[in-house]
Amino acid sequence: MGLGLAASIFRNFVMPSAGADEIFLPPRAATFAPDAIANWRRRQLFTLRFARVGRQTLFFGAVAGAFYGGEAALALRRGVRDAGNAAASGAATGALLGAVMPGPLRPRTVALYALLGSAAGGASGLASRWADALAPPPPPPPPPMPAAPARAPGADTGPPRWQK
Repeated sequence: MGLGLAASIFRNFVMPSAGADEIFLPPRAATFAPDAIANWRRRQLFTLRFARVGRQTLFFGAVAGAFYGGEAALALRRGVRDAGNAAASGAATGALLGAVMPGPLRPRTVALYALLGSAAGGASGLASRWADALAPPPPPPPPPMPAAPARAPGADTGPPRWQK
């Protein structure tokens, strides 16, 4: 979700499309000073872009959640963590995206998105397993603490050592 937020902020605030954000002035704007109009436009643009960043980040997070949730569910069901889980989850997420994209619902579009999602998911799964293989092994656990020496029965009945 952080990647989606960063990409959306970059797209909307750092590199905005020229002329893509149309801001309409209220009818009484002719009576405003030029700097007031500029401030009003700037505030409206910020509000518009801020709302757009929120929508895009939420969408990206939902897609990532569907993909990784499907991958984890398949890993639990199959009992194996491999690239096949990522490819199958990518196909399901791609088909879901193909079904919710704007425009008419066509089986060809759903199949194309499923194919692309499967390819991207499989590549992601292979890269993840490759990175896991390159990572150093975890350190061994620390040795257990030695047991306290056993005391003879009745040895601790007297006063403490510091009072003797």
